[in-house]
This record gives sequence, structure tokens and C-alpha cells, in this order.
Amino acid sequence: MDEQKANTAVAGEQLVQWVVDLWRSLLKMPEIEADTHLFDVPASSLTAVRMRSRIQAELGKEIELIDILDHPTPREMAGLITRAPAWTGVQPWQELDWSTPKDGRDTAEPTH
Repeated sequence: MDEQKANTAVAGEQLVQWVVDLWRSLLKMPEIEADTHLFDVPASSLTAVRMRSRIQAELGKEIELIDILDHPTPREMAGLITRAPAWTGVQPWQELDWSTPKDGRDTAEPTH
């Protein structure tokens, strides 16, 4: 194995361990392993939201909540994170269009 592939493998295993540690922390279950299935532990939709928030804040990656369900082990989630785009952050409230729509609805919709 050449040096670049070896470094990628090490980085991949470090990310898997990071996800394992994340799950252990959020679920308060030290027995979580790389291939533990999300549906075999007492996780909820709030757990998924917390996972996503930590991934955004600590790794700067954007993943959808549904992707957590589609990648239900720490090992699979690490692969998802590797391929995920950078998180661009939330839209500042100053950039929202606060005007009342012509149909009279009183809602604020983001401008893109």
C-alpha cells in the first residue's frame, strides 16, 4: 500500500472512531462499536438531530437527517461524512425576507 492510501486508511479509521465516540457520548452506551446498528440501540429522532448538529459543528460537514437512517452504523456514517459536502452554516436572520407576501400570509421565507 502506498503512503497516500495508508494515510487515507488511517484517517478513515480515525473518523470511524470519532463516530463511535459520538454515538457512545450521545447514547451513554460505552459498548457501541463500529458496526453497531442504529436500530439496535435506544436512539430517537432527537438523537439523529444531535448527531447531525455535532457533525456540522465539529467536522464542518452537511448531512441530511434521512442519511443517518440510510447509514445506520458508525462505519457507514463515517463513509457518508467523508463524501458529504462542507456545511455552509445557517442563513443569517438579516438575510431573510421579512416582507409580507402578496397573498397576505404573515410568514418570513428565506431568500436564496
